[in-house]
Amino acid sequence: MRKSQTYGSPKKTRPSTAIKNTMMVEQSGDIYIQESLHNAQMTISEQEIEIERLKTTVIALNAKCSIVDDHKNDVDNHYSNHNESETKRVELHSFITTTSTNVHNDN
Repeated sequence: MRKSQTYGSPKKTRPSTAIKNTMMVEQSGDIYIQESLHNAQMTISEQEIEIERLKTTVIALNAKCSIVDDHKNDVDNHYSNHNESETKRVELHSFITTTSTNVHNDN
């Protein structure tokens, strides 16, 4: 046997990069999924905040509508009271005129 065959330099092995590359791809995939999940959660949170803001706006607008409706009802009531009052005033005027004419004619 030859000396080089038996006692030769050990074979240099370099580590395989295939496993590392696969792990990096898996990690980057996991990071992408985590980022996507985080972005989706942020979008949902932003939408929930917007929904709450819109609910608050709707409640405030409903309160304003209620006040406007109350004012409208007050105006309608005053208008009908005014019309009734005007009708009674005309009737009273006619009665006074008739009574005045009767009294004048009796004297």
